[in-house]
Amino acid sequence: KYLKILNIIIFQSFIFGQTITGSVTDRITNGNLDGVNITIQGTSQGTSTDSEGVFTIDISG
Repeated sequence: KYLKILNIIIFQSFIFGQTITGSVTDRITNGNLDGVNITIQGTSQGTSTDSEGVFTIDISG
């Protein structure tokens, strides 16, 4: 029973505590793209890439 509760807690942390980090580059020049809007389809969550083309978005349940 204890293990089952622990699995549920870990699973909830995994689902509700995710952060996605990535970068956006030009396919031809391989240069970083700044100011690109990143959104999670079907939600209002989003962010933009920084001057180095990097983005971080927190996923909330």
